[in-house]
Amino acid sequence: YLTMKDVDSAITSLWITTPLVAVFYFITGFAGLCIFAIYSDCDPLTAGEVSRRDQLMPYFVVQSLSNYPGLAGLFVSGIFSAALSHISATTNSMAAVTLEDYIKPVYKVVCKEALPENRSATLTKILALVYGVLCILIAF
Repeated sequence: YLTMKDVDSAITSLWITTPLVAVFYFITGFAGLCIFAIYSDCDPLTAGEVSRRDQLMPYFVVQSLSNYPGLAGLFVSGIFSAALSHISATTNSMAAVTLEDYIKPVYKVVCKEALPENRSATLTKILALVYGVLCILIAF
């Protein structure tokens, strides 16, 4: 919450975010309960239809939405969208933390002045790119 202009803005942000996160957790838990209820008498994991537990949700979606063209694809695109959004936010956060906590203090000590804003923006973009490439390399 360092990006907020004051404490009141941070508190307002928390009041808005907390119910949304609670709704998200409720929906996620409800989806798990639905899967449990549907597969309570026939476990796809023990039947060999899926090989890992994390495949149950996609299996459920494909099985239950196969009669409606495009909905399974919409679900998959939603998963990819959420993953890319999370990776983007994480990469930008790491770049911002690196700039604020490491580069700016060192620059101030070495150059005896604050880092200019245009250089900060450029460095943040470069750091985000470097962290993105590192994430891709670590994945392989």
